[in-house]
Amino acid sequence: MSLETVKCPYCGYVFRTDVEKILEDGKITVVRNKITQVGASKPGQVEYIDLTCPNCGEEFEWKIT
Repeated sequence: MSLETVKCPYCGYVFRTDVEKILEDGKITVVRNKITQVGASKPGQVEYIDLTCPNCGEEFEWKIT
């Protein structure tokens, strides 16, 4: 389990999420190279996932590190 600290760009709320678990579940959209695809990514590529802030409910893209 790898928790990442995420800060909402809208309200500034800081929360932690398990990005690996989200990717395994396949319930999240992974964005690679400006093309939206569902599923795990290829190694070495920059990925963004869509997250929803638990505080304000706004959706935003988060770069996976």
